[in-house]
Amino acid sequence: MRCLLAPIVLALLQGCGGRASPAGNWSTYHYADNPLVGRVWSADRDTFLGPDDLVEALAEADVVVLGEKHDNPDHHHLQAWIIHHLARVGAVAFEMLDEEDAPALAQGPTTTQAVATAVAWEDSGWPHFVLYEPVFAAALDRAAPILAAHPSAGRLRTVMRQGLRLDPLLKLDPLAPEQQKALEDEIRETHCGYAPEKMVAPMADAQRFKDAWMAARVIEADGPRVLIAGAGHARRDVGVPLYLRRQGAKKVLSVGFVEVRAGKDQPGDYPVERFDYVYFTPRLEDVDPCEKFRAQLEQMGAMRAPASGGEAAPAAAPASAAPRRCTVYRAGPAVGGEGGEAPVEGAVAIQMNTAAIEATVPDDGVEAACVARAAEACGADAGPDACRFEVHAAEPGGWDVAEPLPAE
Repeated sequence: MRCLLAPIVLALLQGCGGRASPAGNWSTYHYADNPLVGRVWSADRDTFLGPDDLVEALAEADVVVLGEKHDNPDHHHLQAWIIHHLARVGAVAFEMLDEEDAPALAQGPTTTQAVATAVAWEDSGWPHFVLYEPVFAAALDRAAPILAAHPSAGRLRTVMRQGLRLDPLLKLDPLAPEQQKALEDEIRETHCGYAPEKMVAPMADAQRFKDAWMAARVIEADGPRVLIAGAGHARRDVGVPLYLRRQGAKKVLSVGFVEVRAGKDQPGDYPVERFDYVYFTPRLEDVDPCEKFRAQLEQMGAMRAPASGGEAAPAAAPASAAPRRCTVYRAGPAVGGEGGEAPVEGAVAIQMNTAAIEATVPDDGVEAACVARAAEACGADAGPDACRFEVHAAEPGGWDVAEPLPAE
């Protein structure tokens, strides 16, 4: 993979070597004039800090969790800046790398290109490597081992099917009722209210397992550690920091990189209590992600009222006696089916029968359930654009009949 030095990349690289302030030089621009942009809020001190004060505070932690919006280049710019400025960095772990990448990383790739090749990033389904390259470059520059923090897709599927089991290592003891509610509410929020209610609890299980697994991988490393992950995983109340503390980390600090919104210019306008520190940035795009999700569902004929209410669903189609097959596609390596079948190259495929969901689910309900299956395949925190899916109205005929949709 070649490094394309487009203007956005040059802006990112300016902040990687400590030669420029993290504030300014934004690659994104929506609401860049919001007075919060470039400022850091401390939830515990209830005040603003300067970027240098943030780094000084983070230097005291055993583990620093940097929670991003995956496709915002400024979040990666700031992550790289922090890694460069921490007094010591023992290791940098990534949600974007799973346990199957660990053997290749153990070979010690020494350049960002070598990392991308070793983990087959182009086939991973994550945003283009050029966005993450500054973070990997910062880790390599600090001579910090790069760790794969994420569990395999197979492990997550098992959790979705069988539920969580108590594990003395992962510390998956039940959450307090208010914590469980907060996690399930976040899942409903991130899926815009369209996740079928019966899928919320299994998705919460998968999220908890993922967070506990990532915590365990970070705990294994030596010295001050940094975890790069989505903002939901960086929540100090229900995310990775909770399990890091349960598993023995003495001091854990989380930073949530948060995009500002129109007309929201006070810290209290945002869920700042979820993190130890919030670093405000411009928005990547001025589009409501739930509106994008809604449009996608409408295009696929799967529109229904979200669980939280809102516009009424169109008249439901009658239930079909024929089994349905929900096939989910994402850019990435092939993953075997339930019986060991090989799905189409470069895709994840899941077979689903209507009766297994609910005996009277109408056609549009089946497609809504397929949305949840897409979330299962692509990760419990997958956003609307994480993968593609389609429902087949015929009897399932094997993976060989499924044609993959082009990766986006």
